Amino acid sequence: MKKTIIILLAGVLLLMGCGKPKQDTKALKEYEQSMTTFFNDLVKIDQEINSIDPESDTSISELFKEFDALQTKFEYLAEVPVPKDLIYWESITSLAAEGKDYMVQANDYFKQSFTETSYNPNYLEAAMESYRRANKRVQYIISLIHGVVPQDA
Repeated sequence: MKKTIIILLAGVLLLMGCGKPKQDTKALKEYEQSMTTFFNDLVKIDQEINSIDPESDTSISELFKEFDALQTKFEYLAEVPVPKDLIYWESITSLAAEGKDYMVQANDYFKQSFTETSYNPNYLEAAMESYRRANKRVQYIISLIHGVVPQDA
């Protein structure tokens, strides 16, 4: 997860020079600030997840809390208005919504994988796949912000 966060953070740094403003530089600046907030929040959540003691009696509830935070951040991403000055703004908007949906699904599967009485590895694998898909959408968004169509899209 740490590697993914670092890659995503690098993408936001590149975002600062994105989408040559045509008319609405205010919207582009607001979008840049929103994306910076999103990525900074992901870094904080990643740090929180990595600081959880797996031997602790509260480790699962702490993970649930952090996955709830991830879901909230992806919901935020889906609500951020994408400036129409970005060439692929419609695709970016769609990918943000898909990323949110995948993160909601990941969070749901994750919680189903750990119940009070049992552990279900199938739900955990489904959670991790949904999580990967959500993060892939963010990587696609970063590419599109820079005017590059992802090769594996």
